[in-house]
Amino acid sequence: MPFHGNTVWQENRDFSKDDLEALAGKILERFGKQRFSLLGYSMGGRLALCLVERMASRISHLILVAPDGLKNNPWHMIATQTRIGNRVFSYNTRHPELFFRLLTLWRRWGLLNESVYKFAFHSMDKLDKRQLVYNVWTNMRRMMPSKQKCKRLLAQYNIDTVMFFGRFDRVIPPVFGARFADGSFPCKLVVLEKGHQLLSEELGFIISQNIRSK
Repeated sequence: MPFHGNTVWQENRDFSKDDLEALAGKILERFGKQRFSLLGYSMGGRLALCLVERMASRISHLILVAPDGLKNNPWHMIATQTRIGNRVFSYNTRHPELFFRLLTLWRRWGLLNESVYKFAFHSMDKLDKRQLVYNVWTNMRRMMPSKQKCKRLLAQYNIDTVMFFGRFDRVIPPVFGARFADGSFPCKLVVLEKGHQLLSEELGFIISQNIRSK
């Protein structure tokens, strides 16, 4: 994805769902595949759901790990979907002092739990991290999946779906998955005794135990 790894983005515009579908198509063409499975972690879950909207007929399994996109974060919406919010976001990237003071106050007043405070602080404590967050959030602002459309397509194409959450995750808690998995499509919800950081070799083994063979 743009701004991840060695990928650069020089289109002078936002990354779109058309771009995402075209990129997935090129990867499948290169490896001579017609069908594929998806695994999306955190923001990658949002992108995986956007691909479901476009390519559901070719997807065998969908694995969502603490996925973003199941509920719209109001701060994310303000920072990416409004002009003034994005300007404030850009200013904060270069001048974060007020942001950090607010984080500390919100935690002290009980408006922000410790896990979310640490996650936000760790993600924004250096200029290069803040710039990366700004670039990714802003460039991916069009990656907004429709949950209802996704559920309809997951049911229509009988896509085996497994969602993993951390019981102690305060960034993307399991309740988001429970609301999404409403019985309208084939889905299994697995809650692990962890927080938001779920990617591990162990997770690969757990996934293999929970997906249906096709």
